[in-house]
Amino acid sequence: MVTWSMLAGDATVIDPHDVREYPAPFGGLERFAVRGDELEDLLERISGDHRTCG
Repeated sequence: MVTWSMLAGDATVIDPHDVREYPAPFGGLERFAVRGDELEDLLERISGDHRTCG
């Protein structure tokens, strides 16, 4: 099963053939993921930017 959220709502794909198509285009996104201290720093910067612009 593949599920994602959009502004207009959520979408879910359950057909095994369709689900197999998702790792190729989206699996590579994991290399851009941030975790741990790096994630905390990023969220703090985003929060600060939001307060400044808000």
